[in-house]
Amino acid sequence: VQLVRAFSRNRLKPRWSWPTNLWAYFNSDFALKHSQAMGVPTRMTRLIYSGVDTEKFAFRPRTEIGTPLKILVPGRIEPDKGTIDALRLLATLRDYQIDANLTLLGKVFNDLYAQELQNLILGMGLGTEITVLPMQTHLEMIPLYQQADICFFPSRHPYGLSRVPLEAAACGCLIFTYGNEGSKNIVVNDQNGFLVNQGDYEGIAQQILGLYQDPEK
Repeated sequence: VQLVRAFSRNRLKPRWSWPTNLWAYFNSDFALKHSQAMGVPTRMTRLIYSGVDTEKFAFRPRTEIGTPLKILVPGRIEPDKGTIDALRLLATLRDYQIDANLTLLGKVFNDLYAQELQNLILGMGLGTEITVLPMQTHLEMIPLYQQADICFFPSRHPYGLSRVPLEAAACGCLIFTYGNEGSKNIVVNDQNGFLVNQGDYEGIAQQILGLYQDPEK
């Protein structure tokens, strides 16, 4: 396309259009509804969710959440993944006198954001309570999910369907999520996890206190 434009001295310009009667597959309800709202011409659509191998991601039964509370935050290190929100949650838990440790893991996709993350860890005095790991393989993730009490999923990405909530739940790790990346199609609030408002760290702290008081839940 660029060559044609160049040879024609920009007289021939591209004109984009959707193919008619598309057969489309989506991996989240949000993506399906978004495409319909944008007027994508589809003849047939199907919603197919991702899955996990539950023989590998084995369920570990829990009778209570631990002290210190172990929080796992998997995801790329970039603003839309909301990693810094985990630091603010940890600081709020400290205000509520909840002893907690945080494990952040993922590949750095934004160097400035990663530097801001490190500066905040030092500035908030959280260095001894936080472990930062590089991206792990799927098999390496299994013991991390099984050892953690909570998987915090603060992603701001509305699209797609992340396997993180599925993997964590399969291992018996409790999910707290903003509901993005398809997690609101997975988590039924207060039944198999918690859908929380973005930045409501005090609300999360209160829910965690409730779990300490009612371990049967």
